[in-house]
Amino acid sequence: MNDFDASSRATRSISSVEERSGSLTREDREHLRILSILHYVSAGMTALGICAGGAWVAAVLTFAGAGAGEQGVFWLVAVVGAVAVLLNLAIVIAQTLAGRNLHRLRGRTFCLVVAAIECLNVPFGTLVGVFTIVVLSRPTVRAAFEANEPKPDDPYSPRAQR
Repeated sequence: MNDFDASSRATRSISSVEERSGSLTREDREHLRILSILHYVSAGMTALGICAGGAWVAAVLTFAGAGAGEQGVFWLVAVVGAVAVLLNLAIVIAQTLAGRNLHRLRGRTFCLVVAAIECLNVPFGTLVGVFTIVVLSRPTVRAAFEANEPKPDDPYSPRAQR
């Protein structure tokens, strides 16, 4: 395979990154793989919550349009619900990116921030968030993430000067 082969530039999995970092144990690799999957699952569960929240906002707007009750209260509830839906959408995107970054051993700080935010989603998010923080705090995992960060001279790095 040459450097320009599409398969060689595809996602860098934990096993291929191991050659550069060399410090991950089998347990670390397995824990990172599981956490990556759990972040995707958590994002899917949050997305389902967004669907329910969107239906709730639609129902409130329907009642507001029908003229039932105090109009100001309906609009206030609808706006608060819409803001909650948008915040959860941002969280879904962050959880998905964190799952991807855990798989690629990139963006340790971003993954830690997402894990902290995920702790607010009781009970599943709390478990995923706490275990992510525990695994990312291990010295071997920290060293693997640092070894895999893009270098300024890496032509595929988003930080590369063009």
